[in-house]
Amino acid sequence: MIESQDIREESRCFITGEPIIDIETARFTCEFDAWISEEGQDIVEEDARAVNPSTENEIIFREWYAQDEADAARWDMALRHLDYDNEFHGDDE
Repeated sequence: MIESQDIREESRCFITGEPIIDIETARFTCEFDAWISEEGQDIVEEDARAVNPSTENEIIFREWYAQDEADAARWDMALRHLDYDNEFHGDDE
């Protein structure tokens, strides 16, 4: 998984072309091997939900949506596993 500390100092947003200032809110797109700033993310999302989105923005949005759904499913599965353990093994406290 790519983390914010992997952003090079001179990185520019793939969408806006501006330098990425807040590395904590930047997001990576594997499809284009690039970082996208928070402003760029807003542009991607708004355009991807529009009637005629750009191909690039639609690809990036679908990639992120699939990634977010997979992450949510993993969390859900982990929480169900915790509930199962607590139900059948009880709390030791």
